[in-house]
Amino acid sequence: MEVFCPSCRVGYRIPTDKVPRKPRMLMCRNCNHAWRQPFQAHQDEDITRAPNVLLLKNKDKRPSYSNTVLTILREEAALEAKLKN
Repeated sequence: MEVFCPSCRVGYRIPTDKVPRKPRMLMCRNCNHAWRQPFQAHQDEDITRAPNVLLLKNKDKRPSYSNTVLTILREEAALEAKLKN
């Protein structure tokens, strides 16, 4: 499962066997933002496919992008992170 910081949008992958059943407080290592993360079991979800889940505040909706666009966005984010260091 993937979770994303609602502040800076950095993603974190959680192994499926480690996903909790109850909500947890998470803290982003990138921007130190803390948020309450709801976790729900998705029986029909294919965990091996990306992207999996983008959980934001209940009122926010996740934008829908094609896998091609997501690949480009991930490459750009990796390049930006590399340039920051």
